[in-house]
Amino acid sequence: MSLSKIKVIDKIEILEDGVFQIREAIRVFDDDGSLIGERYNRTILVPGQDVSNWPLRLQKISNAVWTAQVIADYQAKVAAANANQGI
Repeated sequence: MSLSKIKVIDKIEILEDGVFQIREAIRVFDDDGSLIGERYNRTILVPGQDVSNWPLRLQKISNAVWTAQVIADYQAKVAAANANQGI
């Protein structure tokens, strides 16, 4: 029996502050193409983060969503949170 495996981004959620929550599905199929297993990995991407190693679809979404203002607002939010925690 031969198995095949594919990895796909099956969910992209964009939070209010521009953070992306990415879910990747790793799916395993048997010879006749029946799905026999699935596992998920989750990743968070923050505004302004390098996405050049991600699929083109995600790069296009980040270019549309992560405007200069969204990135600046996110960075200000993080700086304020760090200042409140003494970091």
